[in-house]
Amino acid sequence: MPRIALIEDLTSEPIEPGSQLVVEYDPASQWYNASLTIAAEWLKTGGTVRYCTFTQPCDVIRSKFIRFGLDVKEMEKSGSLMIYDLYSATLGKKSNEKAGVDSLKAADWERSIPSAGDA
Repeated sequence: MPRIALIEDLTSEPIEPGSQLVVEYDPASQWYNASLTIAAEWLKTGGTVRYCTFTQPCDVIRSKFIRFGLDVKEMEKSGSLMIYDLYSATLGKKSNEKAGVDSLKAADWERSIPSAGDA
């Protein structure tokens, strides 16, 4: 089983397949860059990533993954990468993304964000 870059160095046991990692961080911290690195390295091993963005437009996230050498268009098409647009809602705007929300209310997300099986 592939290791998760940076994260498994901090855990006492390997992360089980199907696990979800949620990291809350200050926007000025280095966790933003670390989260992109972790996600990119996981995608390179054939893993699946659902990346939620509150602080950057989805196209910025895509461009950062492209800099890691990822074929973002193909990964989104195959479903191995899905970028959830929560950023537009923080601006009070409707998302144009396949996986976007119109509200920051968690109760509204279920009908707004496709599940992994719908990707």
